[in-house]
Amino acid sequence: MNIHNAALSGSNDELNKLKQRIAELELELSLSQKALEQSCKEFQYAFKDPAIGMMRTSPEGHILAANAYVCRMMGYTEDQLKQKHYKDITHPDDIKASVLSEYKILNRELRFDHLEKRYIKKNGEVGWILLSYSMLFDRHEQPMYYVCHLQDITERKKIEQDLQASEKRFALFMDNLPGAASIKDYEGHYIYVNKFLLNHYVNDHPDGIIGLTDQDLYPPDYSQQYEKNFDLTKFEGRPMTFVETTTGGGREEYWLTCRFPIQLKGKSPLLGCVRLDTSDLIRTEKKLKLKERELEKHAESLNEVNTALKVLLDHREQEKIQLEQNIFANLKKLVSPYLEKFENKPLDRTQKAFLEIALSNLDNITSPLATKLLSWEARLTPTEFDIADLIRHGKTTDAISELLNISPTTVAFHRRNIRLKLGLKNKKINLMTHLRTIS
Repeated sequence: MNIHNAALSGSNDELNKLKQRIAELELELSLSQKALEQSCKEFQYAFKDPAIGMMRTSPEGHILAANAYVCRMMGYTEDQLKQKHYKDITHPDDIKASVLSEYKILNRELRFDHLEKRYIKKNGEVGWILLSYSMLFDRHEQPMYYVCHLQDITERKKIEQDLQASEKRFALFMDNLPGAASIKDYEGHYIYVNKFLLNHYVNDHPDGIIGLTDQDLYPPDYSQQYEKNFDLTKFEGRPMTFVETTTGGGREEYWLTCRFPIQLKGKSPLLGCVRLDTSDLIRTEKKLKLKERELEKHAESLNEVNTALKVLLDHREQEKIQLEQNIFANLKKLVSPYLEKFENKPLDRTQKAFLEIALSNLDNITSPLATKLLSWEARLTPTEFDIADLIRHGKTTDAISELLNISPTTVAFHRRNIRLKLGLKNKKINLMTHLRTIS
């Protein structure tokens, strides 16, 4: 009986312990369920977070769920996305990298991975995402699904691409610049040189000239010149232009040099420099100046010669005038007295008319207006000149006809020709008055 009671008492103790253990396990289970529920709620809250994209995909790559961020980014509804494989919304050129990353995670080579890849929106546009994802495994270490975090980096990639394109254009510009371009730090060390300048020193400095100064590259006379201009530009804090020289081919080369500060926020400014070879231009300019001086001397010589010639011509003109005056004076002195003797002789009307004309012409020839008198003679024939001379002396057509023994019709014909040659055709100008005016 005692033995039986003792056994029964031991069984009750074991049963109580078992009940206590069950109660503890139930409490733990309840707490675990609450923790799991809380964790699920937190995951759901995180999954629905509009600040970052989240997506779950099957191990085979089918989309299981997507939050609002992903739907808005892709342009699909969640139900539409659930009908797709991740390859359907991945740019074809980026699928290979995605598959390789997926393989490494499934084979436990990576716990998680990050990818920058392109995606295709519903409207066909292409964007960029930063994808971070990992695989969740069950208790049997079997893959359950991928948890993916997505961030739209389209704008950032556009900025990067624009920057790369800008850098490429800058590099192309600088490498094709037909002159030297460089950037120095505030202490005068080269931190950038273009292809032109680099090629210039490739033999003497095969490792490049980055980090060097002008003292390392040039003789003292030249480096001091450049350092002086460098310091002046630093002091002035503005772009400045200089004509600087270098040695080249046994003679000095001339460079039009622009030095300018490059301001950096919160840092010491850099100093840029662009040099263009103006040697040919300056040498040509010097030659032109030399030619100009030679031409000026030649012009001075010509002016002296012209002055001498003018004096000589003036002297010859005076001699000519004096000679004409002597001829006219001798002509009047030697011819006029004999013609005047005929005035007292008995002459017929024709002879008397010719004598009057001869005396009148002699007076005109010996007058200062003689040159003007004969100025129109070259335009007329001898007969026209004779008729014009008689008209000038007031002779009528009939009188001229009788004096020259030609018909009045012929005289009228010559009168018309005279008017034409003297520019009087169709003009109401008296021929006799005009002839007297020009004589």
